[in-house]
Amino acid sequence: PYTGTLQTMRLDASLRDGTAQGRVKKIHGIIIRVNNSGPFKVGRDANNLDVCADRNRTIILGDPYPLYTGDLPIGFDDRWGTDARVMIVQDKAMPLTVVALMPEVSIS
Repeated sequence: PYTGTLQTMRLDASLRDGTAQGRVKKIHGIIIRVNNSGPFKVGRDANNLDVCADRNRTIILGDPYPLYTGDLPIGFDDRWGTDARVMIVQDKAMPLTVVALMPEVSIS
């Protein structure tokens, strides 16, 4: 068994008056685009992870877990700070291919 962990770099954005690096920001929500993936965990750090799965799927006992391809909108429990990072963890024996991360961010 092994655990796959994805930790994004600090969030940056071009602003009219410079960069978002060093400014206080907060991630309110995130859309994660995946390809043929099972459930995984997402959060701001290893101590604050929530399970993320396609909740509209019907799982039939005895059948293989149905993999999901598409966009998963997620409410994100972030705090105001200069980091604004996202952590994704796959600790199950399931595939996970992250194609894109699209955060909704407020910058002060």
